[in-house]
Amino acid sequence: MACMYSGFWGLRNAIDVQADLSARGARRSVAPTHKLGVVLSDAAAALVISFAEVLILLAYMAFALRISFGNQIGYVLLTCLAGCVAGVSFGGFVGTVVRGSENVKTGILIGVSMTMSFLAGLMWVEVKDMVARKAPVLSYINPAALVSDAFYSLYIFDTHHRFFINIGMLFLLSAIMCTASFMQLRRERYASI
Repeated sequence: MACMYSGFWGLRNAIDVQADLSARGARRSVAPTHKLGVVLSDAAAALVISFAEVLILLAYMAFALRISFGNQIGYVLLTCLAGCVAGVSFGGFVGTVVRGSENVKTGILIGVSMTMSFLAGLMWVEVKDMVARKAPVLSYINPAALVSDAFYSLYIFDTHHRFFINIGMLFLLSAIMCTASFMQLRRERYASI
């Protein structure tokens, strides 16, 4: 869930480049900077901040709560990075595709993130198994399910085959959401004042 909440950074970035939603967006839309450069630099900054937040959470879990991550800490960090990329991409996707005010977009982001987390079994563990049996496609298009399954596969299976499928799907979904977000932003035009 911490990775999915990276979506708030992506949403903030999407609002800050749309002239009809913020004063900063209005200033940025008339700047001579290419929109792709603005979006990429914002996304990189959001990713660094959200990944740092997750690293602080991992440090707290490891040192304060004394939770052992075993000898696969590199894979744990890769999963967290992929989850943060997916979270930022998802927030940007919601911010550009959903029409409405900032409050509407924030509400949709929270609602969809909570639904994805619930379907991933993060609130009630039996739901994950039920979704895998009844609607397995949801397990492959739900970023929260992919992150949690990547963690499960690290500590349950001897091979990393399933782990890398989850990581690959996270990056694929992120690329699709980023592309859709940028295409939506590219189409927006604002009337001169």
